[in-house]
Amino acid sequence: MKIVLWICGFLVFATPALAEGINVPGELSHVAGGALIAGVITGTVADKYWPEHRAMIGFTGSTAVILVGEGLQMAEGEKFSDSLLDIASHMFGAMLGATITDRFLLLPIVEHDKAGATKIGMMMRQSF
Repeated sequence: MKIVLWICGFLVFATPALAEGINVPGELSHVAGGALIAGVITGTVADKYWPEHRAMIGFTGSTAVILVGEGLQMAEGEKFSDSLLDIASHMFGAMLGATITDRFLLLPIVEHDKAGATKIGMMMRQSF
C-alpha cells in the first residue's frame, strides 16, 4: 500500500513537469478518434456477430487500430513517450465511445440464461 501512495505522490508532484509536453488539441483529437472508431466497430461488426460482447469488441478493435498506427510511427523514429500518450488518449476515447454506443445507442438487448436459451428484446428507459 505504501508503494502505491509513493507512486501517486510522485505523479502529483511530477505533473507540472510532464504537462508542458502535452499537446491538448492533439490529445483531444485522439480521444475523439478513439470514440468514433470504437462506436463504429461496436455498432456494426460487434452488434451483428457478437451482440453479447459488443462494447468489449469495439474497445479492443479501436485499441488495435491505434497500436498498429503508433507502432508504425515509432518505427519511423517517434519517441516512445509521445506514442504512449497518444495511445492512452485514444484508449480513453475508445472506452467512452464503446460504452456510449453499447448502452445508449444500441437498444436491442441479447441475453443468455443458464439453461442456454436466448432472449432478444427492446429496452426503453423513461423517468416518471
